[in-house]
Amino acid sequence: MFTTLLASLFLLPAAFAFDSGNAAILSQVGCFHVSYDSHEMGTYDPEYPTKGGHFHTGATELVIPDQISENEIILQHITVFQGKGEMHWAQTWKRAPETVFVYKGQQTWAHEKVENPKGKWSQFVGQVDQSPRYDCAAEWKIDGGVKEWACKSWSPLPRREGVREDYGVLERGNRHLITENGWIHLQENRKLIVKDGVVKPIAAELTVNTYDRIDEKECAPAVDLWKKDGPAWRVVRGMWRELMASRSSMKFRSEKLGGMYLWMRLFMLVEEQTTTPVDEAKFRAKVKAAIEEFLL
Repeated sequence: MFTTLLASLFLLPAAFAFDSGNAAILSQVGCFHVSYDSHEMGTYDPEYPTKGGHFHTGATELVIPDQISENEIILQHITVFQGKGEMHWAQTWKRAPETVFVYKGQQTWAHEKVENPKGKWSQFVGQVDQSPRYDCAAEWKIDGGVKEWACKSWSPLPRREGVREDYGVLERGNRHLITENGWIHLQENRKLIVKDGVVKPIAAELTVNTYDRIDEKECAPAVDLWKKDGPAWRVVRGMWRELMASRSSMKFRSEKLGGMYLWMRLFMLVEEQTTTPVDEAKFRAKVKAAIEEFLL
């Protein structure tokens, strides 16, 4: 299933068995041209001026099947920018999850039980530093040639609107549609003000991100980045998973500490590990200390 380029990074377990769910998820793997298109469609509040406007950009992106088992698939996204690879988001798909780690607003995430998990796959989305962003569980709908997964969840503001202060939560209506030559990430979103337990929608947004498969050679810089930094980022990801599993909820500082945000600190640690590596136990301890410093 995987090309020569991807096979250089990962091989499927010998006993891996495809089914409709994991085959649909793995259809998102490859080298793509991505078109990002977001538009604030209208407001719910007559006093709220339209501020989001129209955001459009494109990129070359590699989606790597970094870890695969029968019940879990981790896809790492790496963008190619100015001839170099850059870390982007990550997807962790789990079959029949008991819980999801959902965003509650104000930089707080918490575990929630999944009702009737059988037949569902959860998608946990990690940010560029592997920290939590959003998580949701639903069934893959396979009907003829249509492969589709749809779920609604909260998330922090998208990076393209990270400086805005007029709303605090993006309610994402995420839909993944597999196409003949790639896939579509369709989002029917609402921008929310959440205060003292009251939720106020202020605007509607439509985002359509299309992934069109291209020659894998275009993603060579992303492969180079992951070969160099991948082992360190797997340790970071593992520490996040360990800390999330050990807590019912997590709340983070949003301000800088020592002149750095948390994502800056983690990128610095990964860079140090790739240039002057220490043993994994010491590196894990550094990562854990950095994350815990930002926890409230």
